[in-house]
Amino acid sequence: MILRALLLLSCLLSVGCSATVLVEERYHQRPPLRVAILPFTAPDTDQDTLDEVIFLRNKFHNHFARLPMVHLSPDRIDRKLASLGIHSAADLSRHTPAELGLLLQVDALVYGAIESIRNVAPVLGYYRGLGGSIRMVGATEESPLYFEVSHTERMTGGVLLASTQVVTGIREQIANSSNLALVELADRWTESILDHIPPPENPDHQALQEALRTPEIATAKIQTSRKGPLVAGDSIEIIVTSDHDLDVEGNLGSLGRFTLHEIEPGRYRGRFPIIPGMAGTCPKPTISVTNRHGQNARHTLSSAIEVVARPPDAVSKLTVESGPAGPILHWSPPAGFSSLRYAIYRTPTARPGAWVRIGTGQETTFTDSKAPASEELLYQVLALNDAGCSHPTTPAKYRP
Repeated sequence: MILRALLLLSCLLSVGCSATVLVEERYHQRPPLRVAILPFTAPDTDQDTLDEVIFLRNKFHNHFARLPMVHLSPDRIDRKLASLGIHSAADLSRHTPAELGLLLQVDALVYGAIESIRNVAPVLGYYRGLGGSIRMVGATEESPLYFEVSHTERMTGGVLLASTQVVTGIREQIANSSNLALVELADRWTESILDHIPPPENPDHQALQEALRTPEIATAKIQTSRKGPLVAGDSIEIIVTSDHDLDVEGNLGSLGRFTLHEIEPGRYRGRFPIIPGMAGTCPKPTISVTNRHGQNARHTLSSAIEVVARPPDAVSKLTVESGPAGPILHWSPPAGFSSLRYAIYRTPTARPGAWVRIGTGQETTFTDSKAPASEELLYQVLALNDAGCSHPTTPAKYRP
């Protein structure tokens, strides 16, 4: 049956009204100063669901950050958790709130449990449902509860269909509408949660102001192991003085990033080695410092860095032995170089200057299956990379 008329499905928004709220008095009288929003748990472990849960956590963080507390960024939290072997929300149960609080240097932890994410998108409409709970506990052995809120949010909608539309186009339009609905649904769910969590009544404004102070970089110095372009084996060192207990990172653009470690209170040092095959230019190296509250500062250094690749060193331990298919060569690669190729050369002993390339490859062994019979031969091997070739090896003699 051919659809001739226009079908109109107006968007229907039904906001979930089922909410359970518990806010303890301690939340208002002794509110926490430093807070970390931990990874949210999910009802399923498929990738689509995990991606949506990560999105929801970031959305909640953006809204929750309006409360007068110091909020660690999700990225910083996840890096700290990874250092303890925590790579997903399922790993959190192996550690107490006190252990997590010590690691993250916070006073309270926010746990999120997404209990249902429903997405139904048939031909003519979609349904989105989101339900979950948020719980804040103290980061101590007693882990006192500050608040807990559960809420469910729902959205449904449809599209206006013209008689010339095909089912494929309709499905794409419904899918796009449903994805946009998730963004709006996440905002509504988060706002509804926070509507039940008013700002604490007695925040410590002085401590909050101190915690939110941006760290300052007093000095930053870059040193290289030689003047001019750097090559494999050289290094770059950066020394920074700033506040105590910071995360400090050096950024060399396309060359890479590296961490600076605190060698004494307020003094940081990091070394970046130039490895074989590395090449590029960083016109403006930068330093970033981040305190435990997530406040950060950046500093740009004036010294441009240039790294050029250099040819590999010569191979070593070249030997030749007889084999069933011809002379077999073995050698050892030069230390510290990767992605090498090798060129193999041969000449008769009677004519030591008439070198001919007989093969190339990436292995450190080669069989000369076309070697002249009953003739003494000399062999050489050169190592190659994108920057050039090595010096030849000392010739190895083969006697049939």
